Amino acid sequence: MLISFDQLADRVVTWENYINKYPTAFNKGEAEYYYQTYLETLLTGMDNTRVFDLEDVYVRPDIRELYKQYIEKNPNRKSTEIIDNYYKFIEKHDFRYNDSIDLFLKNYNLSSMLGVQPHLR
Repeated sequence: MLISFDQLADRVVTWENYINKYPTAFNKGEAEYYYQTYLETLLTGMDNTRVFDLEDVYVRPDIRELYKQYIEKNPNRKSTEIIDNYYKFIEKHDFRYNDSIDLFLKNYNLSSMLGVQPHLR
């Protein structure tokens, strides 16, 4: 990933705003793709920029703080509901990686971006 997690969070908001403002846009499919890809990446990271520290498998402290800030700054959004529920879920597991994260993501029709090469513009 070549952008910061803060920029990634901004892109989730941008695409969610676009989808909400233009629900019948000709490029709605593309907008939904980018929204979902950025949201999935924000939740799971990518191979070169992980959300969970590789050594101790805990969510990185800066990512925890980013999630809290996102939730506070962006009320009444679909993405905020997902991020808030995700934060509560990982908090319940002491912020450690566990296999049930994939089940959480699947519940929202999301998947991990680890090992995935997203489309480039």
